[in-house]
Amino acid sequence: MAGKKAISVAGLFEAAAIVLALSSVGTLFAEWHRTIELFSHFRLQYLGSSLLLLLVFAVMRRRNFSLMLVALVLLNAWYVLPWYISDDRPEADGQAIKILQANVLSKNTETAALLAQVDAENPDLVILLEMTPRWLQAMQSMSAEYPHSIAEAQEGAFGIGLFSKLPLEDARIVYAPPLGLPEIRAVVLIGEQRVSLVSAHPMSPIGRTSIEARNAQLAALGEELGMSTRPTMFIGDLNTSMWAPTYLAFQKASGLRNGRRGFGLVPTYPAFFPIAGIPIDHCLVSEEIDVLGFRTGSRIGSDHWPVIVTLALAD
Repeated sequence: MAGKKAISVAGLFEAAAIVLALSSVGTLFAEWHRTIELFSHFRLQYLGSSLLLLLVFAVMRRRNFSLMLVALVLLNAWYVLPWYISDDRPEADGQAIKILQANVLSKNTETAALLAQVDAENPDLVILLEMTPRWLQAMQSMSAEYPHSIAEAQEGAFGIGLFSKLPLEDARIVYAPPLGLPEIRAVVLIGEQRVSLVSAHPMSPIGRTSIEARNAQLAALGEELGMSTRPTMFIGDLNTSMWAPTYLAFQKASGLRNGRRGFGLVPTYPAFFPIAGIPIDHCLVSEEIDVLGFRTGSRIGSDHWPVIVTLALAD
């Protein structure tokens, strides 16, 4: 019985290694099908699992599986580790600003937790996604600190709002193709400089229609950002990670760089199950802007962690 049990346990580990190999390698072809793309978001989990299984098979002296796991560790590390390496860039010496962006979850009623965090962090800009009338009303209590704003509150998942200590110009809501979801456009006055700010929250990738709508919105948004002629920052929930073909096409079209670089993966969803966390809330900036900090805030009752980014402009 002991021998059979040992064989059974070994078989489970072998099955897990095979599934891990299929996931790690299969997602290299994520552009082939939307379902494969969904599995591309878990590179950090694949790396951690590869390391654990490598240790198991090394202890078991299973050479072939150990060699396969070494290859999987290297493959997944190739995608994960560069995010922990800073760009070799001189730091901008202009005025620094802090941004807090939070997907608050429309059904979440813990408005006090967000307000306390805003008070503690004291950001210059606050951007809320899934902002309902309840959340808009809660933010009105901070109107003295954040006198400049543009918002569209909606029941459901696509309300959006910007609240700013800094003056805004041309602040408006636009309705993005193909579903007319609201996005923010504004010019933020930072000292003597004008910086374009864009925020968006495309559809969740649940079902073919939603995925196609997300992809179309990101394609249009990437092209628009790529035409900007002034310093530009984007911050929002893109409902995709940095490894998905949809994201890569968006970033290439925009010409912006991801602010996570050098700060790690910073998973933002799901906040209720951190071990499965994936990075889908993003801040991207143009070359004139340096990223001084990129981290998550504390829990606010949402399924997303808030994102707190500190930026600086070159003089």
